[in-house]
Amino acid sequence: PLSTQRGRGAMEGRAVEFGRWLVANAFHTTWDLLLTPENIAQAFGAMAAMSAMTVSLIHIARHWRYNRTKVRKPTVRLLFIVPIFAMDCWACLMLEASVYQWAELLTCIREVYEAVALVSFMELMLTILGGTQHLAVILVDESYLHSAGVPQPVPHVFPLCKILPAYQAGPQFLKSMLLGIFQYVFVCLAYMAVTCLIWALDVFGLLPPRLFVALKVVPNVTKAASCAWALNCLLLFAHEVYAHVPPCGLFLKFLSIKGIVFFTFWQGFVIWICERTGGFQRALHYVDEKSTASGINSVWWSEAQLKSGINDLLLCFEVLFFSVLHLFAYPAREVETMPQSVVRRIEDPGEITLDRVLSAVNLMNLRKFRDEVESLGPGEHGEGPCSVTWFWSRLLLSGRER
Repeated sequence: PLSTQRGRGAMEGRAVEFGRWLVANAFHTTWDLLLTPENIAQAFGAMAAMSAMTVSLIHIARHWRYNRTKVRKPTVRLLFIVPIFAMDCWACLMLEASVYQWAELLTCIREVYEAVALVSFMELMLTILGGTQHLAVILVDESYLHSAGVPQPVPHVFPLCKILPAYQAGPQFLKSMLLGIFQYVFVCLAYMAVTCLIWALDVFGLLPPRLFVALKVVPNVTKAASCAWALNCLLLFAHEVYAHVPPCGLFLKFLSIKGIVFFTFWQGFVIWICERTGGFQRALHYVDEKSTASGINSVWWSEAQLKSGINDLLLCFEVLFFSVLHLFAYPAREVETMPQSVVRRIEDPGEITLDRVLSAVNLMNLRKFRDEVESLGPGEHGEGPCSVTWFWSRLLLSGRER
């Protein structure tokens, strides 16, 4: 009936008005339906992000159906990096013009999950290798085998090998590497908390602009140093255990996870170089000319928003590429190509229940993995590689040895 249609039209109109009010007041931004370069970028970013999420979620569902092994849980956590990054990057792209700077907070969320994915990758490798205790025994036996009865130390990569003493092969090396990767998760959580505090102080006008920029440097530098140490531990660990990993595409698995982080960092660096060399301004001038000639409203974000928006737009397309790469790096039926000795070690024929599905996304389950690492025994000087005391004790020990 006509009255019903009018009622539905009125309800839709009120819904649209409420949506506009929510956007204007909660997010303090506007999404005008104008043909601008920003809106075109947001539309293409949305299509790429939604496509990436669709491919990735289908792949995750296939793992829950066909992957009946103990590596299913860490694999699902790894694969969730694509939906989280895709949704986060597109949300940042849509909220880039917000005066509340929501994009900065959303970026912290994906950086925290980056650390979770790194730890999940280690859990995946350790599960394939038989667990922490089994791997520690293998590393000790290999050290004695190649050194005529004398345990061979594991040196740091250059140039750290010049200032830090080598590790003892076995439990001490394994625990140091795993805790060195774990510390990145806690640093990222602290980084998010500090960033939220600085953001709140800036939004409420309690920080001068110069002080705001200066305060952001400290957590950024700390996080960068923590990430560098975690990657150093990961590469050193991979170098020592590579010969013991069964054929499972280890390099492709690592590339498909850390490649996202690699592009995130180096894209920002390239954009910064383009800004310093004037290439950024020339590109903006070119787009302005083409927009005017095509009848497009050439309304731009601020320069800082534009740099962040370009990085988010590129990531929307890159996660689409990585969602396809994950199909080959983490196949749902990979167990069919593994050696039978490995299959017997990791098989998990239990029924799939809702609790088991939810346990894969419950990050508190990583505590069990941490407890296994702690059971390897105390590290040198009783300190783990997360602490400042540990670093200085190793540095002083290096000086005494030299």
